Amino acid sequence: MTYFIYYLHMKLQHNADGRFWLRVRALKEYLKSGSIEKVAFSYNVHPITLRRWVKRYQKGGEEDLKRKRTYTRHPKRFTPSIEKKIVLLKENKPSLTTVEAQNMLANDGVKASIRGIWGVWKRYNLVGFYRHISNPTAKVKMSTEVEDCLKKAEQALNNGEVKKAARILNALPSCRGKAILTKIPDRLLSLSRQVDKLPLIFGREPLEETVRKARALRHRAEKRRLLYTSVRAGIAELFGALWRVKPDEQLLLIHKLQNRVKRKNKGRSSTDPVMYFNLLFIKAMVFADIGKTKEAISCIRECEIICRRHSLYSNFHHKIASLYSIIGFRKKSRAWLKKGLVCSQKSNKGIFYEYLASNFTGAGQYKLAKRT
Repeated sequence: MTYFIYYLHMKLQHNADGRFWLRVRALKEYLKSGSIEKVAFSYNVHPITLRRWVKRYQKGGEEDLKRKRTYTRHPKRFTPSIEKKIVLLKENKPSLTTVEAQNMLANDGVKASIRGIWGVWKRYNLVGFYRHISNPTAKVKMSTEVEDCLKKAEQALNNGEVKKAARILNALPSCRGKAILTKIPDRLLSLSRQVDKLPLIFGREPLEETVRKARALRHRAEKRRLLYTSVRAGIAELFGALWRVKPDEQLLLIHKLQNRVKRKNKGRSSTDPVMYFNLLFIKAMVFADIGKTKEAISCIRECEIICRRHSLYSNFHHKIASLYSIIGFRKKSRAWLKKGLVCSQKSNKGIFYEYLASNFTGAGQYKLAKRT
């Protein structure tokens, strides 16, 4: 009965830190008294369990008292071969929906639910975005699989085993936005990991070099029919090449990438709205630079529709505001900055206030600029 009470006590402590400090207290009391049975009874712990804690403490100190859980594959998860097939369907056709994918898999004799297909695509960062954060570059909660592998990769890097770390990262479904990628040479990373690395190296090396890398990765992805990856690399290439005065080349590439992610027939697409938004944003920038205001406004309106429909990050409110500011629509720019200010997190509000002040200054409203 005593041990059953302990079991319930431990189960009710959902916080891992609470369980850890319970072990620490029990261990300290044992070190004072020296009696396993007495301490075990007072803490409602089995003596064998307490002995195990003592051994772990003697081996690695208090850190070893923390429960270390390693990732285990869920029994209901698709097999690696089926998972790869589901991923390739989306890679080969970025505008593919889950229903279409389900039908294609059924023709091959594979039973898969819509939720299961979406889960695979989400895991590989082929669809969707995080609604609960205001900035796409912000840290998001990692899955146990990714978290466990990243720790192993970090440990391998600390031990000087760069190739081992690269193998671990290459085996992950996605590693987008992880700074560890910058510590590993490109030659050791897979195509997907190199594309994940592109946003992290912006500003760390000459833009010309970044554009060259992005273009090379896009061509490699196209040769392998990994069109979704090619679009991601293409967007990085376009962002890096915005400073160039080559609008014709940029518009051709944008049109090419848009055709890949946009559905030709009417119907719901499962394309990541952030990806399509970025293409429209770059297109509007190019049109604005060459003085085609009508075309730029058309792109901006499409951006607005996407932003309203999908409740995108406040970061994109700022992008729309900047586009309106470029073409001289200061009132609309201000309106979108205010919208972004409302839905942004506290850490990002200062940026919006700065842009609002800049907007008021550009309009000659210096008093309002001072107030903001």
